[in-house]
Amino acid sequence: MRKSSILFFVFIFFFAFSCKKEIVSEITLLNEEFENNNNNWDIGVNDGSHLEMKEGKYIIQNTTQDFVVSVGKTIDINPENGFNIESTLMKLSESGSTFGLMWGGDDSGNLNLFRINTTNLKFTVMYNTDDNWNSIMV
Repeated sequence: MRKSSILFFVFIFFFAFSCKKEIVSEITLLNEEFENNNNNWDIGVNDGSHLEMKEGKYIIQNTTQDFVVSVGKTIDINPENGFNIESTLMKLSESGSTFGLMWGGDDSGNLNLFRINTTNLKFTVMYNTDDNWNSIMV
C-alpha cells in the first residue's frame, strides 16, 4: 500500500509541475461600439456605396452590383504574436450574396479574408498573396 501511495504522490507531483500556466495579458487595440465617429470611419455616399453610423451600428450599403465596398482601419498587430478578432456582422438586405471581414493586409493583393456566402449558406477563410487567392477553410 505504501508503494502505491508514493507512486501516486510522485505522479501528482510530476503532473502538477508539468502543467505550466501561461500568463497572457490581453490588450484591446480597438473596441468600437459605433456610438460616435471618434475613429473617423468613412461616412457618406460615393460611387457604389452608402456608409452611415446609426443606433450603434456601422451600416455599409452597396448600391450597385458591379462594386465591392471595402472599409478599413489600420491597427498595428504583430502577426508573430497571437491575436483575436471579434466582430458582429449582420446582413440587412436580401440583395447581394457575400460579405465578410478582411485583416492582415498591407494592400488588396496581400490580405486575409473571412467571407460568408448567403446564397449557398457557406463560409470561406482565404488568404491572398501577390494577388493569388488560396482557401484555408471552405
